[in-house]
Amino acid sequence: MVFNWDYLFEILVSSSSPNLFKFKFYFYEAPKLESLKLFLDNWKGRRPILLQTIQDNSWGLCLEIGMKYFELMEEYKMQGIVKKYNHVLNE
Repeated sequence: MVFNWDYLFEILVSSSSPNLFKFKFYFYEAPKLESLKLFLDNWKGRRPILLQTIQDNSWGLCLEIGMKYFELMEEYKMQGIVKKYNHVLNE
């Protein structure tokens, strides 16, 4: 079964109170970059996000794609949408 990140992110954007800004996502399979971009684009204008991702295995992706996640977060930090991001590998 594949988790529907798009649906989760849509619910978070449409239903979150203004005081919600800390997110911790624990997963086995990382969300697609496009899903994460859409979530962050839709978060614009709200309190900057403190985001932590915890993955239950290796990236499951090549190092190049893992680096794209960090690059994406840096881009959104510069825009003021993400305040802090870290990733933890839970092996």
